[in-house]
Amino acid sequence: MSDPSDVDIAARVVAWHNRHPLARRLRVADVFSVGHVALPYLNPAAARPEHDGGGAGSLRERAIARARALPGALTSAADPPLQEAFSDNFIPPLAPTEVAAFGARHGIERPQPPLGAPIRRVPAHASSGSLTWRWLLTAELRAGSARTRVLLGSVPGAPVLGRRLWSLPRVAALAALGGATVALLLAIKLGEAGEDAPATAVLPPGAVVQPVAAVAPVASMAAPASAAAAASAPVEAAASAPTEATATAASAASPAASRPIDVEPRLGKIDLPPIGGVVDARRRQAAAAAAASAAAPAAAASVPVFALATRPLRTRAESQQIAEALTALLVVPGSPVQRVDVLPAGDDFRVVAWPYAGRTEAQQAQARLLARGHRLQVISF
Repeated sequence: MSDPSDVDIAARVVAWHNRHPLARRLRVADVFSVGHVALPYLNPAAARPEHDGGGAGSLRERAIARARALPGALTSAADPPLQEAFSDNFIPPLAPTEVAAFGARHGIERPQPPLGAPIRRVPAHASSGSLTWRWLLTAELRAGSARTRVLLGSVPGAPVLGRRLWSLPRVAALAALGGATVALLLAIKLGEAGEDAPATAVLPPGAVVQPVAAVAPVASMAAPASAAAAASAPVEAAASAPTEATATAASAASPAASRPIDVEPRLGKIDLPPIGGVVDARRRQAAAAAAASAAAPAAAASVPVFALATRPLRTRAESQQIAEALTALLVVPGSPVQRVDVLPAGDDFRVVAWPYAGRTEAQQAQARLLARGHRLQVISF
């Protein structure tokens, strides 16, 4: 089996890396080096009966023995699991057990070491006995000061094992989008109680609403476990904003109100206060008093943002058609609208165009859409 060229290996690694939406966009030139790694395993042939690899035995046993001896032959499904004979942590943060399992599945046997390429033989245990070696390809990726090393199988189409280089701007954008989506869903839910009335959530006494963007950006990200974990963390961060806002308001009302407000984001699972109808006059007064003593970012968060929402629609297909029509009408140069989304509303769906900085702008757009046969309501969040 001929070895793939360095360019082919680099193209495979870059394609795997850029497939993740939160990863940096790398090029083939960012693949710094390509080489081979040999992993030692206990030789399974040493534990077989002697006639398995010799001339004796059944026809099937002799055929299997000859197949194992062919260059580049993969481990058969009938073979016993390979047991690694190494514990060297040579490619952190990948654990040796993880590397050993990957090499047993995707490594190949070679009649002789490859020529003209860097080779690393992982040292075996001193008392390992008879060994067999499985070969993998390896590549190092660099982007500025960040770097990572991965392993991949020699067979075309074999998977890649390693950690990607994450793009902090992409992670921060996902966090901000997740926070804005939570706020918009809350506005739609509360807007179902009245057509044009501003939606107001029930807040604890003395609570101050903090801007979602204050907890959205992520300062650093070492290595997200997966795309799902990366996407769920921003949503939890956005959900924690109301509880942190309550703590901020309480500290502002205390004698130590002169201390600066702690705006460092805290991630974690918390219990949110219940969301209901319109707050009574006493809670409105308490919230207004707390807002007056808060810092400028908290005061800016009380400014409402408006959106246009359709009536509840039964199917996502119908909602998507209306969303495409509204996008063509609203998302044009000079328009304040930046997004037209299809969002769930119970068992139904709503199409939402947002944001509008003022109610007047939203009502003007509402009138233009009504003239074209689209009836939408104005909501605030």
